[in-house]
Amino acid sequence: MKKRTYQILAGAILISAFFFAAAPNSLTHNSTTNVPDRMVTEMIDKPVFREESTNSVSVKLFNAAGEPTGFASFEQVDDGVKVKIAASGLTPGKHGFHVHENAIQSFDFKSAGGHFNPTDKHHGLEHPQGSHVGDMPNLVVEKDGTVKTELLIKHATLDKNQANSLLGRSLIIHEDEDDGKTDPAGNSGNRIMGGNIPK
Repeated sequence: MKKRTYQILAGAILISAFFFAAAPNSLTHNSTTNVPDRMVTEMIDKPVFREESTNSVSVKLFNAAGEPTGFASFEQVDDGVKVKIAASGLTPGKHGFHVHENAIQSFDFKSAGGHFNPTDKHHGLEHPQGSHVGDMPNLVVEKDGTVKTELLIKHATLDKNQANSLLGRSLIIHEDEDDGKTDPAGNSGNRIMGGNIPK
């Protein structure tokens, strides 16, 4: 009986000695594998969430009578300024669409001046020597008189105090289609809708 008891105790001591000898190595291995120093450093040095640019502005659109007709937004992106527009009250078909050099005064679209052209180019995305920074593709209006689209102005910025900045200028929609090449406005007709881009 005593011999059996001694055998059990000896076995328990051996198992305990093995466990305590192995445990530190096991814990060290797990901590090193799961959270190595370089990962801890990365977690400390780098933000969890990437801060997105908030460089964007909104524009309210109106017609010549001062009635609200829609809105547009401008957002700085890597390769220019992204424009989103949603508007109503237009005739179906294509309409010239440009950024003009001045803000609109008292709903008088003529006060917007010419197309925004800081590089002194010719008019039109199809002009071999163009184009104005403010030139954009035609808007295509649906049968119900609405348009909703997105496009890019490649050579513009929303940064202040830059020659190609869109801030403080205006957005104009014309009555007719822009032919994409004729100075000064692509034969796009009267100015029928627009809005001011905040400074």
